[in-house]
Amino acid sequence: MKSSNGSRPVDGRSGEELTIGELARSFGLATHVLRHWESVGVLAPARRTGGQRRYTDEQRCQVELILRAQRAGMSLARIREALNAPDQQTLRSLLGAHLAELAQRMEQLREAMEMLEHGMVCRHPNLLECPGARGILEDTVAVGAVETSGAGGQ
Repeated sequence: MKSSNGSRPVDGRSGEELTIGELARSFGLATHVLRHWESVGVLAPARRTGGQRRYTDEQRCQVELILRAQRAGMSLARIREALNAPDQQTLRSLLGAHLAELAQRMEQLREAMEMLEHGMVCRHPNLLECPGARGILEDTVAVGAVETSGAGGQ
């Protein structure tokens, strides 16, 4: 089950142990997703009873953390690195690097949105013929050329 704010479970079973099926279902996931996460080292059951995985509130929070990290574009490998960071400095370094990548992606998305918004109101049949769109594109190309030349002319 999902709440209105995303993937947060709202089944009221806080404090109880869950099976893999119950945990997966509470987030709207398939059980194979949790098994895969276990195989790559980002999730582990609290314990096993009679060969069955058992999960607690700790793992519920970990599933939510994994889902949020994935929505932020983090790979499972990077999530594993962050979860297993040996100290706070390493964790901050990993998160800072990803935050910088996110900021760059957000700027690229902002530029894409600007172009799409212009295209929605543009009267030209071809955006490359539109002086306004050309201006947007040329500004972006010029900034990219300056950044590239500043990085050793690559």
